[in-house]
Amino acid sequence: MTEKEAITIQKYVKGLVQPKTAIKASAFMLWIFFFLVIGFTIWRAYFKPLPTQQQVIKAEKGSVINVQQKQEEKKRAWWIPAPFVDIYAFTESDDRNGVGGRFGAHWEF
Repeated sequence: MTEKEAITIQKYVKGLVQPKTAIKASAFMLWIFFFLVIGFTIWRAYFKPLPTQQQVIKAEKGSVINVQQKQEEKKRAWWIPAPFVDIYAFTESDDRNGVGGRFGAHWEF
């Protein structure tokens, strides 16, 4: 039976400095980031509640009507990217056709 190897901070730091393990760790982190962006995009597109509009109408004596409309739109902080998903179909004049898609994020200032 083999003995378990102790984990120390020095071994952890050495692993980050070595090119082979650093590349593996960065690739792993990129995949995690990729799946988080996809999940966040799907949440924003399908599950986030839309801004609501509220309308109050007051009928006063003498048939004067005051209409007050208020639409809540929360301003997004500039440092938070806005994710998007585009799915499309295309037909070209030289008999090429197909479907495609793209996803990503953009910043709105």
